[in-house]
Amino acid sequence: QILRHSRANATKVIFLITDGYSNGGDPRPVAAALRERGVEIFTLGIWQGNIRELHDMASHPKDQHCYLVHNFAEFEALARRALHE
Repeated sequence: QILRHSRANATKVIFLITDGYSNGGDPRPVAAALRERGVEIFTLGIWQGNIRELHDMASHPKDQHCYLVHNFAEFEALARRALHE
């Protein structure tokens, strides 16, 4: 559903930003299906969340696609930096 309106020849990238806890089931099978279709997945979550789940959903190499911050203030600082760079 998320990429149904995307251009056929466009690179597909998803940024999953979360407090680290999924609501409503295990999202890992959906992430795996997206990766199989060539979608690159970046995950960004809060350290106290479900780190394994975020790591599992991210594309390879994991250390370049899965980012963890310690709190929401650090997340906000990272987001501000990304918007300005």
